[in-house]
Amino acid sequence: MLHFECDYLEGAHPRILEKLSATNLDQTPGYGADKHCERAAELIRKACGAPEAQVWFLVGGTQTNATVIRSVLRNYEGVLSADTGHITGHEAGAIEASGHKILALPQKEGKISAETVERAMEKFQNDPSRHFAVHPGLVYIRTRRSMERSIRSTNSRPFGPSATAIVCRSTSTGRASDTVLRPKETT
Repeated sequence: MLHFECDYLEGAHPRILEKLSATNLDQTPGYGADKHCERAAELIRKACGAPEAQVWFLVGGTQTNATVIRSVLRNYEGVLSADTGHITGHEAGAIEASGHKILALPQKEGKISAETVERAMEKFQNDPSRHFAVHPGLVYIRTRRSMERSIRSTNSRPFGPSATAIVCRSTSTGRASDTVLRPKETT
């Protein structure tokens, strides 16, 4: 049986292991200051069309999620996430340890709909005590590649630009399976 709960249930792809084996005895300074990381950074800049971009490598998904979320949110903001979202229960408190509350939303089959996000935002905006509450500042979406999950509206259309324009703007975390959506500024 194949399991797809997370991306660390098994080791690396055989081709990656071959490359690691081939470079295993190379003496490098490590911590991103080696020729392999420099080459990877070049390829990332080229793929992004951003030749001047700074590229920083982190050691894992939890650190990446925590770094991006902390850098995007203000100190009084929290993260909207499916109640089954990876950051909701599997990141050992890394997000909340930085002072950002996870605001769990109901989901269906691991998905949160645009309507669910809109309702959460409306509920927040209509709360007379919202100035004393955690402000929704980000929507976290964990796409399980095996199930090709994505945000969808209730009529099963993809959560596309029109819904995104209403609710939030997108920011990539740099991981192929994660997307962060930030609610639009309100006045």
